[in-house]
Amino acid sequence: MATPATQDSTKLTYCRTIMSFLALDLKALFIIFIHAQSLQGHFFSSTEEHVVSYKNFSQTSGVVVSFQQRILSGDFFLGFHSWDKINSKYGATNITYIVRIEFDRWTYKHLRLNKTYHRFWLPGVLWLEKTDIGKEFYNRKFNLTRSRYSSVVDLWVEPECFLRNHGISRIYRITRSLRMHVYNLRWLAKITFPVDLYDFRELRQFGKFLTQISGVDCAWIHPRMDEGTSLLIRFDPDRVTGKKFFSPEGFHDWDELNDQYQVVNIGYLRGWNRAVLDFTSGMHCKETTSEVALKYKHTTGISSVYRNEYSNCRLTYRILVKFNHRHMTPASIHYYNDWSSLNYMYGVVNISYHEDARLIAHLEFEPGLYTNHQMKAIRSEYLKLHGILFAWVEGVPPEVNTRMVLRMWKEVNLAEYTEWNTLNSKYFTQVIYIDHNAKEATLELPQGRYSADKVLDIYEEYRRLPKVSSVKTRPFYHDGRKVASERGGVAKLRTIWEEVKEKDNKAKEEESELPNDTRVRYTPLYVKYRNKTDNSMWEDHCDFH
Repeated sequence: MATPATQDSTKLTYCRTIMSFLALDLKALFIIFIHAQSLQGHFFSSTEEHVVSYKNFSQTSGVVVSFQQRILSGDFFLGFHSWDKINSKYGATNITYIVRIEFDRWTYKHLRLNKTYHRFWLPGVLWLEKTDIGKEFYNRKFNLTRSRYSSVVDLWVEPECFLRNHGISRIYRITRSLRMHVYNLRWLAKITFPVDLYDFRELRQFGKFLTQISGVDCAWIHPRMDEGTSLLIRFDPDRVTGKKFFSPEGFHDWDELNDQYQVVNIGYLRGWNRAVLDFTSGMHCKETTSEVALKYKHTTGISSVYRNEYSNCRLTYRILVKFNHRHMTPASIHYYNDWSSLNYMYGVVNISYHEDARLIAHLEFEPGLYTNHQMKAIRSEYLKLHGILFAWVEGVPPEVNTRMVLRMWKEVNLAEYTEWNTLNSKYFTQVIYIDHNAKEATLELPQGRYSADKVLDIYEEYRRLPKVSSVKTRPFYHDGRKVASERGGVAKLRTIWEEVKEKDNKAKEEESELPNDTRVRYTPLYVKYRNKTDNSMWEDHCDFH
């Protein structure tokens, strides 16, 4: 017969056993709950709620970057942390990593990929996106004749889960099952911000700041917008023919460069032996536009490369300044005094606060006082001030009627003609070119200084000068530039193309003495080369002014 002490000991042992089993059950439930939370993105990948939420998220404006260094080692994700400080400064809310699948041209099948690219929904993939790259043929009159497309597939992934479930090897396996081959896997990252915090101009400048970080190769805006830059490529007719230009047997020596610099459309001009490359919107890279163009020029089969100078040149007389919302309010920007010395130094004539609700102030300068790239150098000075996040230059395209041609009498010696000196001093007119044989002189008024009606009055004053037979407007094109025909349907060709040439050793030595003056720090504004701001595809040299 059990004693009371034995019965108490048995009850105590039974209670301890029950409590241990209960603790194990709670621990197991907690582990299952944690795993369920970590895997909920995969469970939702086929639901309507997940599709709708990520479709809206993917269309949110942000900056996509490509990397110079590896961000993974084998199946271990290393990540990228050099941008933590700048992301915190500008209020980045999310960073999503993207695996871009670029396919081999020999086995690529566009229709097959359109039907089956959803097979790349893999464990760790949050969203799937297919991006088309246009390939168009134009005839001699610049009219579109036919087009075809190639595509890349972007996998928005959760890196650790994607690599843990062998996502890389599964990509190759699926591609082989489609009877295609992978040409390259490129890791990208998209940085997003709170909705309506920044617009296109601010995101574009933020991408420019990112390219100054070690390890970042290029940055551009996503989703794609219409605004972008272009290059005109001229091919060697003995090496490149247009009959099968986009076919697998055609010209593909530039494929690696096109993928690196995000070419979104290629227009081949049949009969002209040229092609126009359109880059994605807001493109910035560590290399300058000239360096990128020279890379294309050094490609086998390419004889020369031209940049679109006219579309990138703007008459600039205003700088827009965006303040940091963490330090400034719409009311406090009216009393901002840190820029007083700069405003006095560079001759700011007016400060407009009509966009103070967006923390933007307009600094207005005298029209025609500075050129486009001078204004960009001044903008870099304002970016050094405390509380300023962004600053960009605003203006209008060059006007056509500011350049005039004076035709003189035949007996006039233009080298000794001084009757126009008073008007030249009064209206700040420059004598650009004198043709002694034709008895013509080309004069140019400052851009943006005078209204259209005032320009007509100035024309009349010059027409009344002694021995002047006529005054006409001259088109705003420089001699020696490549001007595309006005015929046809390719509007982007109606511009001025500047050929990119190799710099001689002396020019390289002079440029090596100057650091990149578009960086926010250490801008050498008071030196000979202070206006060299050619550091991106959006800031080309402009010598129209």
